[in-house]
Amino acid sequence: MFESFSLFIRIIPSLLVISGVVMGQIVPPAPAHRADRFGVYFWDPDYQGWPGTTDKLTWGSKLVAETGTRTIRLFLGYSAYGCNDKETGPYGVFPTPNPDDQDYLVRIAQVPSYKDVFNDPRYSTYLLTVYTVGAELLQWNDGFDEQEYEYEKTRIFRLASELINNYKKTFIIFNWEGDHHFSKYPGARDGYVRWIESMAEGVAAARNSNRGAPGRIFSGLEFNCVANIGSSCGVPGTPIVLDYVAPRLRVDYLSYSSWATLAVNKKVLHSAILGAVKTILSKANSRHLVDNIYYKNANVIIGEYGFDQTQMTGLEAAERVKIMFRAAEAAGVSYAIYWQILNNRETGNPSCLPARKTNFGLLSVRDGNRISWNSSGVAFIDAIAGR
Repeated sequence: MFESFSLFIRIIPSLLVISGVVMGQIVPPAPAHRADRFGVYFWDPDYQGWPGTTDKLTWGSKLVAETGTRTIRLFLGYSAYGCNDKETGPYGVFPTPNPDDQDYLVRIAQVPSYKDVFNDPRYSTYLLTVYTVGAELLQWNDGFDEQEYEYEKTRIFRLASELINNYKKTFIIFNWEGDHHFSKYPGARDGYVRWIESMAEGVAAARNSNRGAPGRIFSGLEFNCVANIGSSCGVPGTPIVLDYVAPRLRVDYLSYSSWATLAVNKKVLHSAILGAVKTILSKANSRHLVDNIYYKNANVIIGEYGFDQTQMTGLEAAERVKIMFRAAEAAGVSYAIYWQILNNRETGNPSCLPARKTNFGLLSVRDGNRISWNSSGVAFIDAIAGR
């Protein structure tokens, strides 16, 4: 919830104050309405149903809005992931050329399609997976010196300032599923901490430098493990992001990409989500720093959840969607984001993931390029509407 600077620090109840300036911000209460609390991810899906009459970002964001949600998660930045063009990004709209200077991210946010999405009155909240060029190239994996720290902080500061000064909306800036890379570089754990800290400090600096801005901006840390079960969590017995990074950071939100918890019988899915949130708070509040930080349920986001209809019936997937709505509300988390609006790509190209057919999308392509709501999509729309 709080960000630090290397200045004189004094603590008062519930707030971290540095030289008389409040450097942190307690997050708002969890949204009362489902349309604000439950959102949908849109990032580099299978574009088979794309009509080609508008750009992909505009098209996909309109599909998300049709669910009735006012919250969307998007990607903004440099990505070497998936099959997207590295220059024009997963939506094919990034500006080219775009030199890697302090306004690299700002220029992406300023392209017409992003501006249209940010101005869309149907949306109030944007969760943004943000990567600078340096972050995508894992600058932190051999340490993270002051020059690299300033590189990241400055670019995030410029983006955050751009967003809150131009849109009366809420933005949350964070990484993607941290354990995948954190587990691969055990000698660079402190570098990973400093990378996320530099992002959080950039957000805090923008918030403090633009106090009259119409928008709101928050930082986050995303992880995909709550316990080390091997695989992407790393060697069993070694630290995960939640064990090592979260207790050393001051961010506003803790985002759990919850795939490791979803693989349970639906009868215990509700309790499994509540248990995961309890574990997140327990570990993040076991502070490595003496900083008076105490995360609460509203500081938690379920950054990704979803159900593959190639692995279960449509009815089963629909039931699980509805369980997740009830579980997220019972757990008191601020946001829960469904992955995703359309199915993942299906390809045999090893540089593009996944390489197998999946059906997570709320929409499915049928009869050529015709798209329609599937069982999960109908369940999501009904749940948003309170049905």
